[in-house]
Amino acid sequence: MRPAGACDRALKAEQELGHGGRVYLVKVQDPPITESIVKSWNAGIEAAVFSKSVEPRQFLVIFKHNANVKKEVEALKKVSFAGAKITVSEY
Repeated sequence: MRPAGACDRALKAEQELGHGGRVYLVKVQDPPITESIVKSWNAGIEAAVFSKSVEPRQFLVIFKHNANVKKEVEALKKVSFAGAKITVSEY
């Protein structure tokens, strides 16, 4: 279940931040994933936003304002899920 307003915050963040921001696209292999799993990977993640059309194998993450985004992205790239590394790219 998405927290109230998560999609709106993601869209607003995408529009305001553009390149070099806090919004990143993450892709994972099967099995399906949940927001609580995503948040367990990194304390810097504020929310995970899943698009209905690709849910739950591709989603946006929004990093907290005080997160060192470059460091957190590098840490996320090392996360294995379902036997494969996740893919992380700036949105």
